[in-house]
Amino acid sequence: MKRSFSVVTVILTFIILLSGCKSQSQSKTNPYDSKVTSVNKTAEKIKSEHDISKKVSSLKDFEDDYQKYQHTKKPYKQVNSAYHHQIKTIKSSIQDSNKSTIKSASVSKSKEETQASLEKKISNLNDLKKEVEAEKEIVYTSPDFENLNKDIDKQIEKNKAGITSAILSTTSSKKYIDAYNQFSMQNNPKGESRGSTPRAKGFYETVGLSEKDYFAIYTGIFDYYGNAVEQGLITKVQSDDAFQEAQSKLLAGKYATKSTVIHNMNFYQIENGDYSGLIGSWKEVSEGGSMHDGQGVRELPLTGQKLNITKYKINDSQVSMTQKDGGITYFTDQNGSEPATFDESDSLSVEATIGSQIYMIEFYPKGVPMAEEKDNSNKERIMIHSSNDSYYEIFERA
Repeated sequence: MKRSFSVVTVILTFIILLSGCKSQSQSKTNPYDSKVTSVNKTAEKIKSEHDISKKVSSLKDFEDDYQKYQHTKKPYKQVNSAYHHQIKTIKSSIQDSNKSTIKSASVSKSKEETQASLEKKISNLNDLKKEVEAEKEIVYTSPDFENLNKDIDKQIEKNKAGITSAILSTTSSKKYIDAYNQFSMQNNPKGESRGSTPRAKGFYETVGLSEKDYFAIYTGIFDYYGNAVEQGLITKVQSDDAFQEAQSKLLAGKYATKSTVIHNMNFYQIENGDYSGLIGSWKEVSEGGSMHDGQGVRELPLTGQKLNITKYKINDSQVSMTQKDGGITYFTDQNGSEPATFDESDSLSVEATIGSQIYMIEFYPKGVPMAEEKDNSNKERIMIHSSNDSYYEIFERA
């Protein structure tokens, strides 16, 4: 019994000693563990920094610490490995962020870009160029740094090309008005000298704008394209072409804010060879001339003369009026065609000489009286003169 107790005691003692040795073995740490932990903790703090300049500065300090550690008496490879891995990871994250910025600043294929959106992207790219200056020899080697800058510059040029396209393809009168308010209204006009020639009566009705709105758009076209040339976004030649196109649209009523359908006598239309406002029924109300009987020019009995008007031609039994290529109005009779001249006052007079004959067609709007003739100024009237026997006809809109 006593011997058995001794054996048990020996076994228990052995177990206790073994457990103690195992416990000591488990609690024992490696000499580099704390340093690795410190390296990883510092790296995570750098990664979480949102200020890129602080992030790069901290990375430089981190690399300096790594260099110092490598010159200690006994650098552990585990610590070196931790430093190397974390430095590589931080650099990659910064490089990936820069690539993402360039990509996000590229011209979108899924939505229409505007000048404003592209200018914002160019601004972001220029900010990136400033940021990466501090990353040279830290995040990037010299060759990689140069390649990155080339990529940024290339994208900036693409965006500038996009702006050029956006400027030249604009169809918005609002952009012209905005430019007018931004520049001319602030005594800082852009582009060449502006100002338009006096407009024929009915002009603003034809383009579908008030005089104020017309002037804002007309002047704003100078400002819009002139500023673009000044900023180096388009060339002078491109500006001239775009200006002409915009002016053509303006005169064609493409920027109208009210109806441009005209059903009345419009001098501007007539001077531009468009007689659509005159289309309708016209009746002869007076006819006269000289009978060479010593009584001079006098009213004669009506002979039922007809006045025919289409969009591009006016004619009676004597003469026709039409505009030909080059924007010149011609009178034509049985002896040929000759260019006509315009004289505008309260009425509009158009005159041409063909051979020995002088013709004149006069247009009288409502409210404008005719001198010494049978007249109803409540109606629109057209009077056709011929020097042959001082003959005249007066037609009134029915």
